[in-house]
Amino acid sequence: MSSKKKARGKARRAAKSRKAREEDAAAAAAAVDEKNSIDSQMQRLKIDYEDALLANVINLLAAGNSKICPHGFIPLPLQEGHVCEAFIDSLGDGFRACCEESKSMGMIECFKNVYYTTERKYAEVWNDPGKLQSVISYFLARGTDYILEGDYKNPLAIYVSFLEQWVAIEHTTQAKCNWDKFLALCNWSQIGELPGADNHTLVSFFKKRIPCKCLEKRHKEVKSITKIGICHNLSCSLPDRKATRSKMLYCTQCRIANYCSRECQVADWPEHKNYCSDRKLTTQKLMQKK
Repeated sequence: MSSKKKARGKARRAAKSRKAREEDAAAAAAAVDEKNSIDSQMQRLKIDYEDALLANVINLLAAGNSKICPHGFIPLPLQEGHVCEAFIDSLGDGFRACCEESKSMGMIECFKNVYYTTERKYAEVWNDPGKLQSVISYFLARGTDYILEGDYKNPLAIYVSFLEQWVAIEHTTQAKCNWDKFLALCNWSQIGELPGADNHTLVSFFKKRIPCKCLEKRHKEVKSITKIGICHNLSCSLPDRKATRSKMLYCTQCRIANYCSRECQVADWPEHKNYCSDRKLTTQKLMQKK
């Protein structure tokens, strides 16, 4: 009798042990399944997060608030952006090609060539201050990036100054600008100093035109460099007619021509006086038409 009880007890213990092992195995399998499920879910969450993050970056860039700074670039709606992009390419390619192909042509002639080449095809840009402002903001953003990369020798400051004056003249005269009007009223000396400008002048040019502080560090690095100007007297004896800008004199009538000394100003007056008089008369006539 006792042996039967022992056998039954042993069988119960064996069954209980088997059930425990089965339960442990099931629990382990469930744990693995749960882990796999969690890993899968985490992977999905990671993908969703990355997609959301990318979408957020795109939205921030469009709003101009991303750490990837657009430096104030003003993108136009897509349907308008294409013509501005094409205009940007035409202006840049046309100006560079003119400068490279014809060494005898000066900056004014190259800009004139670009204008007459594009005036009809891109009339909607030339005559729309909003589109021109978008183009200007693009050149400012790209020029800022170039400086941050250590490239100070790019023509984008020239394009910005040229287009800024175009918009300003159209606004001042309250009439569509054309080449003859622009030629008479443009401050060519201001544009002409930019190609050979010192790094301090170039960084300052972009820094005061962008809304961000991306050029603060660069400005501190070049702040000790003396700003240089170009004497308007073509016969100036200084190397490349360059002089310390803070010591230069300027014509009080046109406020455009700068001179390294009183002697240069007097020497250049026979040539400069006609420009001064013509500019004054042209300005008066244009203002009377408003």
